[in-house]
Amino acid sequence: MERSYVTAMTLSLNQCHSLLLAERSRDAGVIEAAVNDVLTSNSETNLLEIEMAFRDAGSPVYLIAKPELTVVIGMPAWRSALDRLGTTPRENRYALAGAANSDQS
Repeated sequence: MERSYVTAMTLSLNQCHSLLLAERSRDAGVIEAAVNDVLTSNSETNLLEIEMAFRDAGSPVYLIAKPELTVVIGMPAWRSALDRLGTTPRENRYALAGAANSDQS
């Protein structure tokens, strides 16, 4: 049975805007800081919701949850990073969905 990834969107418009402004920089460090700010300010969200905000906006930013939060720009870089880690996109989604606020630092 396929596990559902549907989550209640808990990101505010301001948080989505902040993430997408950071995305414009194309700087992984700036984007990671914005992601961490959202996680810190919103205890009800997780990395999968943030990833979905990027997907919904057509962003080239991808998140990898483990072994630590990693931000990559572009699908080829994302797939390459997942391959190097020996994980699949599905496993990454599970990890993004399970990443709690306290796991990020």
